[in-house]
Amino acid sequence: MESKRGLFPRFFFLSDPELLEILSETKDPLRVQPFLKKCFEAIKELEFDDETKIHAMKSEEGERIQYVKIIDPVLAKGNVEEWLKPVEEVMIKSVKDVIDKANLDYSKPNQEREKWVTQWPGQSVLAVSMMKWTSEAEGAMKKSGIAGLEVFYEKQLK
Repeated sequence: MESKRGLFPRFFFLSDPELLEILSETKDPLRVQPFLKKCFEAIKELEFDDETKIHAMKSEEGERIQYVKIIDPVLAKGNVEEWLKPVEEVMIKSVKDVIDKANLDYSKPNQEREKWVTQWPGQSVLAVSMMKWTSEAEGAMKKSGIAGLEVFYEKQLK
């Protein structure tokens, strides 16, 4: 078990009995679903198709993020850590992709913030909001100092 944990460090979040259960069910990738929450924060489940290929991840709140690349656990030939590594890599790339798209959408002229906030997953809304707030606050300070910040503050209240 320690060698498996060495190959996929997120297995350290699992107890020995949980890890044994995952390793004993290596032929069925769907059997890993109950343990995903312990390995990956905010992932409730992976979305599998009929051929057990992974297309997306879903949160406890029902938010869904489409993967930028399909993952085929069958190619790992029963080594669960060998397909969970790409799950982790594609998860990161997919979240970055969603944040980039949300950022572009936010920048559209006449974009209604209320509509924008409800269209995107929470993590991307938080990330883009923080980036835009920082950028706009810095711009206001560079342009007009304290007076610029006061104008920016009023804009934020609206």
